[in-house]
Amino acid sequence: MSFAGIDCVLCGQRPSLPRGERTQSLWSPEDDFLGASLTTEDPLVGTTIPVCLRCSGALAERFEHAAKFAVEGLRKGELRLRPPLARAFVLWVLKTWLLTAHPAAQVSDPRSSPARFDLSEVPQEIYGWMVEEKPPPAGLSIWATRGAEAATNGSPLYRIALPTVTADGRTTRFQELAFRLDLLDGGLLDVELVYHPGWEIEHPLERDARAARLWPRDGRRVLDLGALPVLEAHELSWGRGPRLLFAPRSYHGEQREPLSAKTSFSFFPPFPPGVTAVFAPGD
Repeated sequence: MSFAGIDCVLCGQRPSLPRGERTQSLWSPEDDFLGASLTTEDPLVGTTIPVCLRCSGALAERFEHAAKFAVEGLRKGELRLRPPLARAFVLWVLKTWLLTAHPAAQVSDPRSSPARFDLSEVPQEIYGWMVEEKPPPAGLSIWATRGAEAATNGSPLYRIALPTVTADGRTTRFQELAFRLDLLDGGLLDVELVYHPGWEIEHPLERDARAARLWPRDGRRVLDLGALPVLEAHELSWGRGPRLLFAPRSYHGEQREPLSAKTSFSFFPPFPPGVTAVFAPGD
């Protein structure tokens, strides 16, 4: 596996290191990442991405060094994180999964099939911030639940449809990525990363204190993963919703109900505020 002659996907200004950058931390065992989705147990083995020397150092300085202590504590069953460690852990999770989901990432094990972002309908800004000393862009959310060893898929109690939004000449598809993190003595953590710029989401399990919002979060608060119950089944699924066409200058700043398990879209009026047409997914 070589990235020789390929530009860095984070800065786009310098050539990648020949072997790129591993998306999981060198101090984090590869088999801690149990799957690219909740429906597979394929390990994410040796996933690498084309990154230059300068950006590799920036990732280590900003994410790896800060998170190592927090993750080691979680693996020992220390599930209550004070605010600085909580932030380090959450940003590490965000960085790790965004890199793993980049379309340019390569895996060394053919059994591994991590989900990928469709960057044709996602702006590059969801990656560049990592090496530019900027905060994560608005519209990224992470939720976590604690899962049982033999959690079943079954029929989820809730489903949230994620639309594609066309507004002011730009089309953005809301997307979700899910994976399971093995924290050893800390148990199994099911993590959902969702990109949904400009439209809030009401997570039904967060409302019932059965899921914790990891990002965005109040940096002054303790993160107590041990307070979450262990779920015996996956209770929420995410699906692809329709494409919504918004009137000019009506999407940003418009007050609308959060996306939730109660949200339904119709191809006929009345449409949500600002929407002029609704199309089937992919149209």
